[in-house]
Amino acid sequence: ADLTQEWRTRASRVLDRDATEWARGAVAVEPVELLRAQDVSLERIARLGAAVVAAVAEKRTTWSHWNLYAEAARQAMGWRFAATEDREAITGMIVNAAEQASIRLTPPELASSPVAFQRTDGTSVFRPRNAARYSGAAVLAAEDRLLARSREQVAPRLADATIAHALQPQRGRALGDDQGVALTAIASSGRMLDLLVGPAGAGKTTALRALRRAWEAEHGHGSGGGPA
Repeated sequence: ADLTQEWRTRASRVLDRDATEWARGAVAVEPVELLRAQDVSLERIARLGAAVVAAVAEKRTTWSHWNLYAEAARQAMGWRFAATEDREAITGMIVNAAEQASIRLTPPELASSPVAFQRTDGTSVFRPRNAARYSGAAVLAAEDRLLARSREQVAPRLADATIAHALQPQRGRALGDDQGVALTAIASSGRMLDLLVGPAGAGKTTALRALRRAWEAEHGHGSGGGPA
């Protein structure tokens, strides 16, 4: 009690006002209106569904029901609801709107399962619940642009002599056969966009380093990049 009184006296002197009254004012908040599920309009739900898809598409090329659910819950986190049931109902509606705004990649079932093998919502027990994968129009359009670029064979190529020199051992180290094949294919393809795929540790970086040296020797400076 003595320490509390000492703190109150010191705080009042620093604040130039009664510390108790100041503390009461600091914690006082305006009453918050609690939302019910019916208070949120369908138009707002649709807008939030589109916003959820846009946010998820910034991090993923495909997504699931649960990815959308997590983002919907995050966007509605600041809302105060009257009951947990209201929050769950609104979150579910936002997720449904987000699924409608997405493009479903998982094909529908070709035949319906017998009633004995259906869940209460009519879905088959042989397909995991909420297992469908989705994507977005913007993502698929970007992939189409990349594919179109990969078909354009108007990019500069490296001369055969330059490629042959790039395949020679550098500082006592030579490229593997698969690395040499990859380097030659990319350097001579003429594609605006090319692709090199391989598991971690396969030597992709080493092959691309050799390709960059050869490219800069013939065409000038080049910058490396990778998918995010």
